Amino acid sequence: MPDIVMTHILDRLPVQDAVKTGILSKNWRFKWTMLRRLVFDKDFYLYLILKTNNESKFGRIISRLLLHLRGTITKFVLYIDERCYSALDEDIASWFLFLSRKGVKDLTVTKTNGEPLNLPSHLFSCLELKHLKLFYCRLDPPVDFRGFPNLLSLESGLLHFESSKFEEFITQ
Repeated sequence: MPDIVMTHILDRLPVQDAVKTGILSKNWRFKWTMLRRLVFDKDFYLYLILKTNNESKFGRIISRLLLHLRGTITKFVLYIDERCYSALDEDIASWFLFLSRKGVKDLTVTKTNGEPLNLPSHLFSCLELKHLKLFYCRLDPPVDFRGFPNLLSLESGLLHFESSKFEEFITQ
């Protein structure tokens, strides 16, 4: 089976199932490292909590998985529950740096109650973004930020900006 077909199959599976395909055969062993669509949504979070019974492993598992990935990332979905948020600050910054280098095109970030998620400055280096969805996040665009040149859609809810930067963000 051609690699592109395998990648399309893997992209349609939940991340945890895509990684498990590595045990199918020698041919499939490292194919999951070519995943382009990473969905760490509420279902993934609940799956991990039920499996590990430890919220602190959430960030560690995502970080380890990202270390093995090759190629571009077309879609990244991240759900952050308040219960594990405090342990994720450094992880989140490194994930966004990773995404900025992998040319992410579709990004969704959802944070549950508590304090809004402070999005790291690396978000503003994701210049390939076409679709951006942010829920319960805090943005502080750098002074030299000139917008996302390829952005086609922006969806937000409970977005927090530093002072008057909302107008600058939208008009860029």
